[in-house]
Amino acid sequence: PSFVAKMGDEFYAQIDEGRLGRLLAESQEKSRTIRTLLNTNATLTNHTATLICTLINNNATLTNTNATLRDEVTAIRSDMGEMKSDIRGVKEQFDQLAGAMTVLNDMMVARLPPASTGKWF
Repeated sequence: PSFVAKMGDEFYAQIDEGRLGRLLAESQEKSRTIRTLLNTNATLTNHTATLICTLINNNATLTNTNATLRDEVTAIRSDMGEMKSDIRGVKEQFDQLAGAMTVLNDMMVARLPPASTGKWF
């Protein structure tokens, strides 16, 4: 046999078959662990992507809700301005009514009979 073949035979003769089996089993276990970690990483990546999409959608919803609320507040402020104007108008009408009632009261007092007679005629 050639020198290389002889060296190979000696090398293989020195390898303990039990040790080689253990190394193979450890290698297979490490491969399974790596596959599990890769699958877990893929799952976590998918969950992270889902969460990011959910957060983006929730942010968009909140932004739209915020804009709607701003519009509602603007509308309420406008309505309140109109109500203030209406209240001022009602106050002016009450002031006019109070003036008219004062005039009416003065007219009624002027028509009362003199206190001495207590008669209207």
